[in-house]
Amino acid sequence: MAKRVAVIGAGAAGLASARWLVDAGLEPVVFERTAAVGGLWRPDTGLAYPSLRTNTSKQKTAFSDLPFEDALPDHPFRDDVLAYLERYADVTGVRSRIRFEQAVTAVRPAAGGWTVDGERFDAVVVATGLFTRPVEPALDGRDRFRGTVLHSRDYGDPAPFTGKNVVVAGAGSSGADIAVELAAVARSVSIAVREAPTFAPRQHRGRPYDHRATRLARMLPLRVRWWRARRILADEYRRRGMRLERVSLNTTPGTDLLDELARGRIAMRPALVGLDADGALFADGSRVDTDAVVLATGYRAEFPFLPAGVPETRPARSGCTAWCSPRGSWRSPSSA
Repeated sequence: MAKRVAVIGAGAAGLASARWLVDAGLEPVVFERTAAVGGLWRPDTGLAYPSLRTNTSKQKTAFSDLPFEDALPDHPFRDDVLAYLERYADVTGVRSRIRFEQAVTAVRPAAGGWTVDGERFDAVVVATGLFTRPVEPALDGRDRFRGTVLHSRDYGDPAPFTGKNVVVAGAGSSGADIAVELAAVARSVSIAVREAPTFAPRQHRGRPYDHRATRLARMLPLRVRWWRARRILADEYRRRGMRLERVSLNTTPGTDLLDELARGRIAMRPALVGLDADGALFADGSRVDTDAVVLATGYRAEFPFLPAGVPETRPARSGCTAWCSPRGSWRSPSSA
């Protein structure tokens, strides 16, 4: 008799896990708390704003057994990815193994295996993702602020910010995307960072930037690969009148934010540390009037259904480059 494996979550990781468990001769049962597949790519999760697109190219993002459609852009948008995951669930036959609208409340060890809400399994795969609980920094004076403060999880579209002064805390993928989108409608946009990330192009010389990581390229000495990558990145900054002083360990895909910085439609500021009634306060003592603050400050993974100590806990990371220190790795057009 085939061993039974519980898979918790029907997002990308859960679907792929179930598909390959079947291939290995096992019997997966997928538990999904919502009524559909897709995980964070579903619009009703609050995690995927309409303009969200993949950080990696469709060739790098696709499962090995199902490519994205040729007609899609190199970096598919939210609805494209969701449709792809729906198709994957059908093509692989995984959909019939999913128990929809069944949230897991308790996973417990049992002799030789585990129980999931009392049901016996030989193993459990947790595929609920890392974006469980939004992380929001403590901001002095937040209770006195008369404007709007929201986490990027609650951001939907730029329309409510039309004609307003907005501060976005965090220059990771979400922060950069939201700031660029707001620049088209807001009166002013500031993006506050602890340490400015390095912005990497999505495209380079007519093809996705991540296509550079070929097997042949990986055979080159590390020093050569590093030099080549830095030259490409420095050229991206130089074309916009900026200078890349160093390559940060934090890299944000896409150079749209650099374009807006060069045009002056977005201002990069030090870490957001506090608020007063009508404005935002930054780590260098500066202040700007603002009507709204968007906290693109990441998430904390939580697994409330697992027993204590499973998995081993580690200090939380915000997953963003926001709100703590004024250091940066770029120079504005005026200082280049």
